[in-house]
Amino acid sequence: MLRSLDGLWRHSDFLKFWSAQSLSLLGIQFGRIALPLAILALHASAAQVGVLAAIGGAPWLIFGLFAGIVIDRLPRRPILILAHTGRGILVSSVPVCATLGRRSSSPRRQPRVSRSVDPSALPRKW
Repeated sequence: MLRSLDGLWRHSDFLKFWSAQSLSLLGIQFGRIALPLAILALHASAAQVGVLAAIGGAPWLIFGLFAGIVIDRLPRRPILILAHTGRGILVSSVPVCATLGRRSSSPRRQPRVSRSVDPSALPRKW
């Protein structure tokens, strides 16, 4: 039984696919665990995190079936590469923005809100 599995590890195409898929799944799990915790650290309530998770799953429910029909008619390899690269860029932008101070825990720091609403009318703590 081990000999049949041995041959798989000798194929470079399989190793590339397996490595990329493992790295992708690691990133997905990071997003599922770390992002809600980061949102909680910004003083959001558990209900707000739950609503955010529901909103995050809504596009999949709305577009999932229709996108599947379209994607099945196109070549798979370029789509996989593009989708995983895009997901990687988006997920890696979160810590980059946090490091650069581009996130805001208060609506007072957001330029659109501060221009349209009197800052004294905003709640002090989120």
